[in-house]
Amino acid sequence: MKKLFMTMCLLAVAWMLTGCGHSHDWVEATCSEAKHCKTCGKIEGFPLQHVFKEATCTEPKTCKRCGATEGEALDHSWKAATCTEDGSRTQTCWRCGVTFDMPLPPEGHSFKEEYTKAPTCTEPGEVLYTCT
Repeated sequence: MKKLFMTMCLLAVAWMLTGCGHSHDWVEATCSEAKHCKTCGKIEGFPLQHVFKEATCTEPKTCKRCGATEGEALDHSWKAATCTEDGSRTQTCWRCGVTFDMPLPPEGHSFKEEYTKAPTCTEPGEVLYTCT
């Protein structure tokens, strides 16, 4: 009986020193889970955390490790036609440089009148028109 008790005590001490008593089958850490044993669930360390690549015009913020996404793509930011770019049909995104052809009429001029010479009863005045 004493031998059985001593054997059980030694086994208990050995089990406590080695943990759960088996060879761990580790699953490596991911962005959201720490390294853990498939068999007993023992956890070692911490999750790796996401390493995000910034969002672009066509893709949301994306983790370089696991591919998880956050937010939305930024969308293109087109350069608008101006009053002097008559008939321009090409736009370029200032964020990523993508070019897109579409019909865009010019904005046209918007004039501000300014008298440079006031009219009199006998002479017409002079007006300067400036595009705003």
